[in-house]
Amino acid sequence: AVRRGSGRACAVKTRLDARGERRRRLLAAAAAAAAAPWLGLARAAADDMYAVVVREFGGPSSLVLERRARPVPGPGELLVRLGAAGVNPVDAAVRSGRLAGMLGVSLPWVPGVDLSGVVVGAGGDSDFGVGDEVFAMVDLRRGGAYADYAIVREEEAARRPRGLRDVEAASLPLVALTAWKALFEAGGLDRGQR
Repeated sequence: AVRRGSGRACAVKTRLDARGERRRRLLAAAAAAAAAPWLGLARAAADDMYAVVVREFGGPSSLVLERRARPVPGPGELLVRLGAAGVNPVDAAVRSGRLAGMLGVSLPWVPGVDLSGVVVGAGGDSDFGVGDEVFAMVDLRRGGAYADYAIVREEEAARRPRGLRDVEAASLPLVALTAWKALFEAGGLDRGQR
């Protein structure tokens, strides 16, 4: 048992407080990117957007809100106006530099792999049309969900199920894929099994 006020209990509480602070800062930066238009941050041109950018690996303070050019979709790509972005532990691990080399992430990097939003453009023929509500998990090396707009490859996107809001849909891709792989690929679960 650890007595109240002992050094060990204080160290554990300090570590937990620091983790909570890091999470709070990451969420605040992501929220700032999503709320930029409502915070009075004026746009210089119609083809600009706001994005949270990592220019050097580090802690939450390495997340910087920047105005940048809106991306242009190439062949097989969609331009999605984000309604919500998922925040995952892997975003923080890459931002800190711990996983960046192993995963092949280069700087500058816009974090975020899970997103939900509306298709506003496509780079050529597409199964998706302007105005389609989609959700997606983009390639981690590319990232890009902590922004007003993101490029999504067609094969990464799916139509958002009716009844799901952007926030709910953006929370699904990585965790659902992880569960799927655990159950069906690693666990060998077959259709109809319980």
